Amino acid sequence: MRIVGSIIVVLVLFLSSALVLAEDKIFVMPPDDPVMIAAIARARATLDQFLWLADHPPARASHFSVDVRISDGAKIEHFWVMPFTRLADHFVGLIAYEPKYVFTVKAHQSHEFRKQDIDDWLYSMNGKIHGGQTIRALLPQMTPETAAHFRSLLADD
Repeated sequence: MRIVGSIIVVLVLFLSSALVLAEDKIFVMPPDDPVMIAAIARARATLDQFLWLADHPPARASHFSVDVRISDGAKIEHFWVMPFTRLADHFVGLIAYEPKYVFTVKAHQSHEFRKQDIDDWLYSMNGKIHGGQTIRALLPQMTPETAAHFRSLLADD
């Protein structure tokens, strides 16, 4: 079972906007879901460019974050980690929210991870979210109203 982290919490944290949603939504995905596999592949294919951008942020770019896969036995949960720092051979950052299924980490805890643990990335610029391939893959599973709201926040990448 692949558990995709809480996207609603993440977007609220990123945008610090007036976004008000009634619940924190967790999406549970099978590990062989072709849409999610493709989304992760797209994110990983552009990860090096994102990491360069995070090291050299353009004006008005902020909230650089990575989606990190963390396991606890057979359970896998994805957590947005922000902020994060690149060290010599790994990264360290803060877990953005409380886990729902994996309890080897806690919200706001410092967590070390490797590049191969990163399954997605995103950042905010000019009021839009860039990246977020796994979030885009989940849009069809959202209510039409919620999906429309998220689409309005996502840049045309």
